[in-house]
Amino acid sequence: MIAHRKEVMRRWSLGWALGGWLCLTLAVPAALADDETADPSAERGATASSADPAALIRARLNAVRPGLEIYAVEPSPMPGMYAVDVAGGVLYVSEDARFLLPGKLYGLTDTDLVDLDSERLAARRKALIDAVPLEDMIVFAPADGPTKAVINVFTDVDCGFCRKLHQEMPELNARGIEVRYLAYPRAGIGSPSYEKIVTAWCSDDRQAALTALKSGANLP
Repeated sequence: MIAHRKEVMRRWSLGWALGGWLCLTLAVPAALADDETADPSAERGATASSADPAALIRARLNAVRPGLEIYAVEPSPMPGMYAVDVAGGVLYVSEDARFLLPGKLYGLTDTDLVDLDSERLAARRKALIDAVPLEDMIVFAPADGPTKAVINVFTDVDCGFCRKLHQEMPELNARGIEVRYLAYPRAGIGSPSYEKIVTAWCSDDRQAALTALKSGANLP
């Protein structure tokens, strides 16, 4: 049983980490290195070739912020700037890796502002969620009729709003909405909420166990 619990928790830990990634905000400096900003020639001796701005940017960020998780470095819609996907959002770095702009990037149309960061992050979030195996979720699907829509929910059995949503499950399913739960015990590993949600994911009847826990029941 212990081994089974460990395996289940390992498999849905990606979903939990993803939940954290969706919620966290990263604080970053406004410039990569003061001395190099003052001396334009400093970049000439860089190890990474300027012909490969993405590699240069990765190297510079790793040098000034060791341990920073960098998911992707790609040209941004703004000429001369690269978008860097990191834990918490998007950074914009000049292609010579000398300047960094934290914050949102907006596109200007004839009539409106377009939040380019949100569009970029939405696509990345979708890809991450799509990568989580369905068997690592607890799924409540419509019993009758076709599935018209799917929502992915990061859930905590002790969260009041999570419990309220779960009470609406019959209506959601009746409307053709499938709910896919991913575990996200907010108090962290080893907390009472964590132990409870492990019980649900390790249960032979996951749906019943999760429903009982969200109703306030204590399961062995």
